[in-house]
Parts: sequence; structure tokens; C-alpha cells
Amino acid sequence: CLDCEVCCSFPLLPPPPPMLSRLLTRLKLKKYAFEPSTLPLEEAFDYNYSLQEHLLSPLVQPLFVKNHTDAGTKEFLRGCEEDSASCKRLVLDAVGSLLLRAWVSRTTFNGLLFRGGMHVLSTQQFATHLQRTRGQEGSLLDIGAGDGGVTRCLAPLFTQVCATESDTVMRWRLRQHGFEVLQPEDVAALPTTRTFDVVTCLNVLDRCDRPRTLLRQMRARLAPGGRLLIALVFPFSPFVEDGRRKLRPAEYIVVEGANLEENINSFVNGTLLPAGFALEVVSRTPYLCQGDTHKPYYLLHDIIFVVTAA
Repeated sequence: CLDCEVCCSFPLLPPPPPMLSRLLTRLKLKKYAFEPSTLPLEEAFDYNYSLQEHLLSPLVQPLFVKNHTDAGTKEFLRGCEEDSASCKRLVLDAVGSLLLRAWVSRTTFNGLLFRGGMHVLSTQQFATHLQRTRGQEGSLLDIGAGDGGVTRCLAPLFTQVCATESDTVMRWRLRQHGFEVLQPEDVAALPTTRTFDVVTCLNVLDRCDRPRTLLRQMRARLAPGGRLLIALVFPFSPFVEDGRRKLRPAEYIVVEGANLEENINSFVNGTLLPAGFALEVVSRTPYLCQGDTHKPYYLLHDIIFVVTAA
């Protein structure tokens, strides 16, 4: 039974207090109310990687690259399924909800409980979009790297990896992976001679205070011939996380349109081209987040843009 499994996993813990017992019971009921697929999660996963190409602008249309659910994506989904079924995860989420969530931001909460891992592209998919191979000489700057899960997918394609992150707990997580870690404000202070072959900005432009300024800073950090890879969720819904508050950003990126294709055209023509970038690749991918005891994973729709300095 669940109670026995929990006791065996945590033999030194005293019996949970009544409040925690009630929370565990609710989580248990919700967990087993979930109707699982007859197939393993990674096999049942079905995502539409296509776009309505006829709605893309003449500039964007020939640059569209279609992804697919590859081995790296399936491995992430398999980990999500295993973690969601774990009794230790059930207890950690329950304890964390009681003790932490009221006091810290969602990002810090996830970092402390080793949860909320993200998946954007697999190593092979990054290699395809960036035209790189494993072990190739080169440097990477990953902006807003979070816990480093996605950075680890990118790292095999480079010999030097640097990451930025504003959250203190997430910087600790990044250092555990052995990455050079900077605070966001440190990037502008780097010597002008320090540039990178690739800069990545994965789901950050809609969560930072000054996205236009960040685009200029990232362009300045590109080595000659370097590439910037941006992942952005559409529909576009920007805010800045400040503890438990969600604030309006000081700078705005305007993204117009009633569908993904119109959003893409608007972002390219209204933001990327005026910022001095040339478009190389556009693709669509599921932005996957490790789930919880209610659901194995959560999903948003990411659009990938690979650009160079024009």
C-alpha cells in the first residue's frame, strides 16, 4: 500500500502530522484517479510538429524545419512517468507545498525540490538546427539556463559552456553540473573580446524585464558567424517573476496574430529583423515540463528561431 511504501522509503521519519496525512490522502486519490494510457507514455505521446506553411511569410516559409519525437524526447517522457509514479515525489511535493510554496517563487520552489525539469529539443535536434556535431570545438552561452537540464542537452556540442541564471537556487543547481555560471547582469560586464559561437535563449524573452535590451546584448556576444537560438512560447504572454508576484516587463515585444503562423511572422518582421538578425531556421517543438503527482508532464507550444547577426 502507499503508506507502507512511504514508510519503507523514509524509515527514520515519524508519523506525519494530521495536516500532512490529509494532504497525502488527497494527492493519493488524485493520483490514482488519473486514467493511464495502455501504452508507455513515450509511445502514446502524439504531438503535431507541423505548421500551416501556406500562412507563413515568403521569408519564413522556406526556412521551416519539421521536428519529430525522437529518442531524446522519449527518454525525457519516460523519466516524467517514473517520477510522477514515485512515492518519494508524492511526499516531497506534499511537504514542499506545506513549508515552501507560500514563501518562495515557483522557480526557487522547483530548484529546492529537484522538480520542474524542462525539455525543448534533444541533443541531436539541437545539432541539426545549429549545424554542429558532438565534441566540436566551440563555446556556448545559455541565457536563463534554469536547473541546467536543457543546457546538458546542448553541452555535448561544445567544448566550453557558460550559463546565466537569476535565481540563486538554480545557479547552485547549474554549478552542480560543472558549468561556468554568471548572473544575468554579469553578461553585459564581460570583456567585449569574449564572444560565443552559439548563444541560446530558451523561453526567457517572455520572462525578462527588458527583452529588447537582452536581444541587443546577445547579438553583441556572437562571434563572427555565430548563431543565436531562441525558443519562445506562443501565444505570447510576458511577465516577470518577482518572488511570488508576476510583474509587467519594462520593455515590450509586440506579437500580433490569431494563430501560430501569424505570431511567427509578426515576431520575425517586428522584432528579429529590426534588431539586426538574419533568419536561418524556424521550427515547432513541444516545450515539456516535468509534471507532478497529478500529471506526468505539462506542455506548451514552442517556436524555435535560429538567427545570425545580419
